[in-house]
Amino acid sequence: MAEVNRVVIEQLREAVGNEAFVEIATDFVKDTKRLEARLRRALAERDPDDARACAHELRGLAATFGADGLVASCVAAQTAGHAALREIGTTAKLCASVREAVERFASAAGQGAA
Repeated sequence: MAEVNRVVIEQLREAVGNEAFVEIATDFVKDTKRLEARLRRALAERDPDDARACAHELRGLAATFGADGLVASCVAAQTAGHAALREIGTTAKLCASVREAVERFASAAGQGAA
């Protein structure tokens, strides 16, 4: 599955313009870095409640950029109860992949391309 849905990204960029899109994407990158670190802490500390809360927040961000694979992984982590901890490694990896894809789109938008 693609990291992000190009159609969703283009629609978002067109709706808000390149400058605002770059700002939104930059915020997304910052937020996902924070959330990925929090997911990894939840895993290390074996804290399924924080893992689920973090996955919920990450799911909303991912949906904005059409990151369906990350959304699905977040849903799995949210609904897995104590087994959520098993989903966190996959979710964190997907998070990094999506973040890189969004950074590429933001870079292209910032240069006036897309």
